[in-house]
Amino acid sequence: MTIRPIPNKPRYDYVKRTARKVLLSNNIASLPTDIDAIFKNNNILLFSEIQAEQMAMCTMPHEFSINNKIQAITQNRTVQSKSIFITIYKERNRVAGNIRFSKAHELGHIFLKHFEDFEIPSSLNISTSREYWILEREAEMFAAELLAPTAILRACNCFDKRSIQLLCNLSGEAS
Repeated sequence: MTIRPIPNKPRYDYVKRTARKVLLSNNIASLPTDIDAIFKNNNILLFSEIQAEQMAMCTMPHEFSINNKIQAITQNRTVQSKSIFITIYKERNRVAGNIRFSKAHELGHIFLKHFEDFEIPSSLNISTSREYWILEREAEMFAAELLAPTAILRACNCFDKRSIQLLCNLSGEAS
């Protein structure tokens, strides 16, 4: 595997195309987007922080638990020579729309091949570098397009924040 340099700016067209391909390849034909189905269809393991703690019979790393900037983490692991992704998201004191956005954001890192194409720091050691910001921005753009596809919103004449929030089951902030 060749590690490439992180792009100089977010790749808007690539991100939109990739999100649309994910919607099509997962037969997502209605809103709100079924995020959990995308995880399941692609064999990506998904756990809430509570589920992960129960399975591991221990608490999550302190850095994950106390850092409010980290809403979810994804790790790429090799198990029996096969690459798997594991996503853990926070649900305590969070509204459903924000949780959906966090999950979609993590799918962005996976489907945009951030783990494969770039050397990225651990989610637990958030960097303030411009490069890290670019990858985070791409994941945010992916999540937005996955949860609120612009072509569908245009076709529905859905342009205001409240309508998008209701139709796509998003938080006000994500809308």
